[in-house]
Amino acid sequence: MAASDLPFAEFLDVYLSGILKAFDASTVADLDLQYGDVRLTLRRPVTVSGAGTVVATVGGAAETPPAEAQPEGHTITAQMVGTFYLTPAPGKPPLVQEGDLIEKGQVIGIIEAMKVMNELEAEIGGRVIRILVKNQEPVEYGQPLMLIAPE
Repeated sequence: MAASDLPFAEFLDVYLSGILKAFDASTVADLDLQYGDVRLTLRRPVTVSGAGTVVATVGGAAETPPAEAQPEGHTITAQMVGTFYLTPAPGKPPLVQEGDLIEKGQVIGIIEAMKVMNELEAEIGGRVIRILVKNQEPVEYGQPLMLIAPE
């Protein structure tokens, strides 16, 4: 049975959770899906929280969830495209964890680009509020990596 042969409620039960999980685990910025007169748009703007926006359109009407309060702080972003590492080597503890107090210039991550390991240094001192990417996750230039509360 093709997905288009399913009633809409069944389509949601069968496919939507998988679509959302795949979108959340990916680095895709925008995804538009059309199912009959229902359109699902998933959008991941570059925000402090790294959370995406979900907009559902049914018969031309759009619903957008209310915006959540964003934590305040300094966002450290990727300065290049590559693979982000929280650990200095496999099996080693992370360089930083949420809640850690860091100093300006401290190595807080590594971005591997073209087989070169580039140390990511803290631009400011403070407390790590949130780590927005996972270890060994691909990152894009300008992508938020960590949120730091200056101290």
